[in-house]
Amino acid sequence: MILRSKGYVILLAAVSVLLSVIYYQTLNQCDRSPASLSASGNEQVSEIQNAINKIYHQVDQTIPKTNFTDIMKSSSAKQSKVFVKYPKDSYCVGDQLVLQVDMFDHLGQRKTYGGDFLRARMSTRELDAAASGRIEDFKNGSYHVHFILFWEGTVDITVFMMHPSEGASALWIYRNKWHGYVDHVGKFETPQQSIETVCGFDLDRSKELCEYKDERDEEYFYCIKPENFSCNSLSTMKSWRRHDRTLFTDVEKGLFNESNVRVKIPKDFDQIRVTRCNTSVPHSYKTCKIGAKLEYPSGYVMRNVWYPKGCKTLAYNTLDSLSKCFTQKFIYIFGDSTRFYHSTIMKITGHVSYWAWMCQRI
Repeated sequence: MILRSKGYVILLAAVSVLLSVIYYQTLNQCDRSPASLSASGNEQVSEIQNAINKIYHQVDQTIPKTNFTDIMKSSSAKQSKVFVKYPKDSYCVGDQLVLQVDMFDHLGQRKTYGGDFLRARMSTRELDAAASGRIEDFKNGSYHVHFILFWEGTVDITVFMMHPSEGASALWIYRNKWHGYVDHVGKFETPQQSIETVCGFDLDRSKELCEYKDERDEEYFYCIKPENFSCNSLSTMKSWRRHDRTLFTDVEKGLFNESNVRVKIPKDFDQIRVTRCNTSVPHSYKTCKIGAKLEYPSGYVMRNVWYPKGCKTLAYNTLDSLSKCFTQKFIYIFGDSTRFYHSTIMKITGHVSYWAWMCQRI
């Protein structure tokens, strides 16, 4: 029986992701240790930076360039519509479901450009099941949402407008102009003492800094190095938004009022009934492997367990079996909100040396 303790179940839901980044390493191969950064440094454009610039340009082309002055002409979730693009009398497990979203502004006028930040979700409360939909932007105010009907039962569909295209455009513009919206403080600690210091992306180079870099993506983050502490002793980070700092105009600020964030878009259909038809043949998937590439949506969650599409994850019946999976391995966790996973893994694996803990965390 799969573990049901909430903390461990959430961890197991991410096992497929963790397995893709677990590497066998010897203790002297932690190549992500930070280093002190001198006040001087020569910067040059690398091959990967050129690739990043190309991707940046591609993303930039998807952001609408509008001369926004009237909030009434921004996208309105309540005025917009969601409907089934290719309706059927019945649906089977494994079928594709396509929705169309047509966006309108607050005046009821059809939008003529895309860029709205939409999210789509299908769920069945009785099964505690949910999955995401893939958004396709036609850049003319219309979108398609692609779902895979992963399970049998009655499915609820919800499409949210997280931010109107005008808000997404403002966020993109000012995101690329300035790092001053968020402040960061890092906590350095050893078994004997701890201290907090200022961190960020663009600090005073005249001070001695600790540089934390992602070798693969050439991403850099810095902290002012405290006296008598190594750069490796950074343990936690606090970040908060500075509401007193903004480049938004008064009109743009209105786009981010609570009433205009994560608003449901009305739909013209009820629940979707999904049955296990004769054509719904169960697949015998192989175990997920490191480097496996999954399509989006890449799976679904049911009763706090993640089921990827195209491969199957390993289930651990006891904490001992899960702990054995982690033995003699370094675990690199990438992405947002990874602190929880780190602390949970620490509880499962038990005590490790301070150096190894820092190496796992960087």
